[in-house]
Amino acid sequence: MKKQPLSELQKHILKLAEQKEYVCYKDVLQSWYGFTPNRENTNSNQSTFTNHDHVRKKINTARVGICKAFNRLEARGLVQRVHFSGHWSSIILNEEKRR
Repeated sequence: MKKQPLSELQKHILKLAEQKEYVCYKDVLQSWYGFTPNRENTNSNQSTFTNHDHVRKKINTARVGICKAFNRLEARGLVQRVHFSGHWSSIILNEEKRR
């Protein structure tokens, strides 16, 4: 069965992964979807983007898309999910892709 081409979101995530040690949801929410956090917590992978329900729903919808993109990239063997702060919320490029 022929693999489908990478989506624009998946390509964007791979580009981020080439530039950073790891890519988390926060990175994609900011760079792809344009959400701006209200505050940054430098000691955590978590960021608060909003307290407004209507924006939170959009962010949750975006998170689903990011999760699917991460899973599809992992299924292709391009990235690995990594464990931070009790969540499987980040990815890194596989070693052979980093070279």
